[in-house]
Amino acid sequence: MKNYKRLLNASVRHVALLATLLCVVIPLTTSAAQKEPYSVPDTYTPVSEWKQGFDAEAARAFRTKYQAHDYVLGNDNSAFAWLNIQEVITTSPLMRAGKVSQFVQSPNSAIADTVATTKLGTLPLKMAMADSRSRIQAIAVIHKGKLVFERYPGMPETQTHVWNSAAKTMTGLMVHMLQAQGKIDLEARLQDYLTQFKGTPVGRITISNLLHHRSGLDIIETQPNMEDPNHPLGRAMASGVSPRGVKPGESLMDVLRDIKPLRDDQGLVFDYSSLNTQILGLIIENLTGKSWNRVASEMIWSKIGAENDGIIGLSAAGDALNGGVVASTLRDFARFATIFTPSWSAVAREPFVDETYFQQVFAAADLKAFKAGGQGQRMTSDFGADSNLVGSSYKWDALFSDRDMYKAGLGGQGIYVSPETDTAVVWFSTTYRNSLSMAPYARAIVLQHYRD
Repeated sequence: MKNYKRLLNASVRHVALLATLLCVVIPLTTSAAQKEPYSVPDTYTPVSEWKQGFDAEAARAFRTKYQAHDYVLGNDNSAFAWLNIQEVITTSPLMRAGKVSQFVQSPNSAIADTVATTKLGTLPLKMAMADSRSRIQAIAVIHKGKLVFERYPGMPETQTHVWNSAAKTMTGLMVHMLQAQGKIDLEARLQDYLTQFKGTPVGRITISNLLHHRSGLDIIETQPNMEDPNHPLGRAMASGVSPRGVKPGESLMDVLRDIKPLRDDQGLVFDYSSLNTQILGLIIENLTGKSWNRVASEMIWSKIGAENDGIIGLSAAGDALNGGVVASTLRDFARFATIFTPSWSAVAREPFVDETYFQQVFAAADLKAFKAGGQGQRMTSDFGADSNLVGSSYKWDALFSDRDMYKAGLGGQGIYVSPETDTAVVWFSTTYRNSLSMAPYARAIVLQHYRD
């Protein structure tokens, strides 16, 4: 087994930077297999076993056996890594500041009875959480700025957990804020901000198409691309979430120079790729002259009344993994989600998500491009063909006609915001191979309890 893991790590280390950051589009089963009852390997420990955390012996063992490929599998090693990311890879803090915003609690126990349909079947939320196959670890619901529901079936309340691709919404918001300050033009091209890419395929992509995952570049997150050591996606992953002490591979800058177009033109298809978000992170650093984590701290984390510092992962080559390796406690994740609701003042000192943001998010939605992409098809499958999806933009995976917004993260993380009903839902999981979405429960909570 040790030899197997060593060989697998050598070949799949290229599965680190972006597959990890993220909610990747990976066909996991055939249509025939999907008719079978959903299951996870019998060897996987139910996450309920870690409700009180890991004891010293278990923690020591997990630290020593963690390998990069564990990050994408949703196995026991993944669970430890996602709950203790700073113990297995290099990280940097997102600095909090000021007074902690304390949520007023107004429990709504009926939320536990919310019914939704997933691969587990049609079940109330309380049964889905109790089902060991769901591997859900924590969930919180904020309504009108108050904490109305909070459960921790698979992790300690004070523990941090990675957001994975749900963190992309932070970079999307930062781009909007920089645009509002007149520092970035969405119709400009990458080469206008990073001149070293002038004349390259990636250099001609507009900031808008990077922001909305419509770059048209050959960087789509598919399993073959991630496992190919010669593909830009695989090469970029080489220095991602490998264990501390691994020799640095190529930097993100090195890889970007070799990216080729996949399509004749950009802007046509919702081609999901964390490289798009990583590129935006480089632009943010270039525009501000500061590291991504420092900018995120100043623009966002220090202003949401966070109780704790957040965490941002760093690759072996020193790149900030803003595409997804961000971690925090559940309540701090909920504080971030609350800034997108009318009750933002429950957590923040100033309204830095303005109405212009929502107008631009929905104006940028493109249903045709959304339906043409694999991630859009996955969202349609998760929520149902009759869920009134209108597209995606600004790093949100799914936008609805009722103005609700959703962003997924690899392995079952999620942020769902309903500004019209003043509701936000956030959750953490360690889903087996990213094969189960609990997002239908978030939408069902809004529809069944808070939307007339």
